[in-house]
Parts: sequence; structure tokens; C-alpha cells
Amino acid sequence: MKKNILYFLFVFVFLLAGCNPPGDNQSGTSSLIGNTQPQAWIDAPLNESHLPFLPYEIVFHITAQQSAVMGEISIDEVLMDTIENPDPASNLATLRYMWAPDTAGKHIIRVRAQGSDGAWGNTSSAVVYIGEGTPTLTPTEDSTMILTTTPTPTTQAGFSNFSASPGSVYYGNCTPNQVRVSAQASDPAGITTVVLFYRMRNANGKSTDWQNAAMNPGSDDQYSKTIDLGNFTSPYNNGTLDIQLVIQNKNNEMVRSEVYSQVDIAVCWQPLFEFEIEKTSIPIIPLIPTKTPIIIK
Repeated sequence: MKKNILYFLFVFVFLLAGCNPPGDNQSGTSSLIGNTQPQAWIDAPLNESHLPFLPYEIVFHITAQQSAVMGEISIDEVLMDTIENPDPASNLATLRYMWAPDTAGKHIIRVRAQGSDGAWGNTSSAVVYIGEGTPTLTPTEDSTMILTTTPTPTTQAGFSNFSASPGSVYYGNCTPNQVRVSAQASDPAGITTVVLFYRMRNANGKSTDWQNAAMNPGSDDQYSKTIDLGNFTSPYNNGTLDIQLVIQNKNNEMVRSEVYSQVDIAVCWQPLFEFEIEKTSIPIIPLIPTKTPIIIK
């Protein structure tokens, strides 16, 4: 009898232990066995990662029993993007998001998945530390960016002779829809690459996500890149094109320029339809004073 009581107590405790609801997962895959909710987990970066102050591609998975239609990513409680599953019929997808952190220190990345029924699953998160032990950039009162390091380098890294032309462009098929960007870049540690970031910002301060492209090196520390806006999309009709340049040096450190906003950008309006007026010959009747009636045949 005593053995039977102990056996039932053991089974009861085991069942209770299996009924704990899943919570906020810290970076990693949670068990999918018997779980009907959509699931998401972060593949990169790993939890408690220390990353340089550089753009980073976040990679995460979403899955659901029937189909996973969308993934959502937020950083520090701010929604960054919702990304559709490129293959809606699949119940497992790998999604990617290019993150350009704007501050150093601790950040929390959270992701979650949405199933075909519209329900969202629990979040999975990862804690990362950006820029620890690398240079940080501090805005001054005149909105320029200064480099803070320990120890201070003898020659300061940064940009000079920035130019972007033309000063007014369209996005879409209208021309001009290309912007030529150039600047001189210097870094005493040696430059690995220079990346150009750009976005559209309207008069209310709302903006699109940053897009980026590597700049082409030239002579005399000159770097250049032509931004093609033919396939650029935006919910805003007009605004300014924000441009920021970033140096990645050979010490895996990053130096940012100020944000340049000297190019105006507007949507390319296309007519709904085109028509052509047929040219016809119209007789011209001279209006000359005369006593003789003019007969028109």
C-alpha cells in the first residue's frame, strides 16, 4: 500500500512539471513537441554575444504546425520589421534582418512567429552587447559626430569633402533617379571597407528603413558610389534623402559620419493613361476688310 502511494505521488509531480506554460525563451529553440503555437528562435547572434559597432545581419527561424506566414523582430521593445515567409506553404522559414545599431551597450532582440490563422506565438529573445571596447560616437550640439576612444589616436578617423549630386531626384522610373555620392575617408588603423547607408525621411520626421551598399575606393582616399533609386519604394511622396557613411577599420572598429540631408527626393508620378491628339489641317480664313463678300466653298 505504501509503495502504491509513493508511486502515485511520483506520477502526480511528473505531470505537474510537464504543465508549465512556455515563457519568453532566451535565444534558442524551444521544444516543438506537442506545441500548437507558432514558434520562433534566433540563430544569430547568440545570446550574450559581444558585437562590434557595425551593421549586423540577424538570422532567425519561424515555424508553425500548418504554415508560418510571418515573422516579427523588435529591438529594445521597438518594432523593427515584420517579414513575410517567402514560401507561405512551408511551415518552416529562415528570415533575415540587417540591423544597423545606433547606440553602444546592451540591447535585447526579440522575435516571434505568426501562423496561418493569424495567431502570434511566444517571443524568443537574445541579449547582445554592442561596441564594448570599441570606439563610440557622440553627437555634439551642432549635430556633428566626434570619435571617443581610449587612448585618443594621434590622427582622428573620419570623412571630409562629402558631396552628393544632383540635389533633387525622383524615386521610380522618372529621371534623374540616381545620386552620385563621394567623400574622402581616413583612419590611422587602416580601412577595410566603407559602407554607405541611405533612407528617405518625410517632413514629419518619419523615415524608411536604412538600405546600404559598399562604396568603391579610388585614389587619394576617395570613395564613391552611385545610388540607383529606380527600384526604391517608399510610403512617402516627398522628403529628403538621408545619407550616412561608415568606416570599418582593420581593428574591426567602426566610425560613422554625420547624417547628410542635402538631397531632395520625390515620388515619380506616372500618368494613368496616355493619349495623342491627331493633327488635322484647319483652313485659315483671312480677316481683311473688303466690300466684296467672301465665298467659302
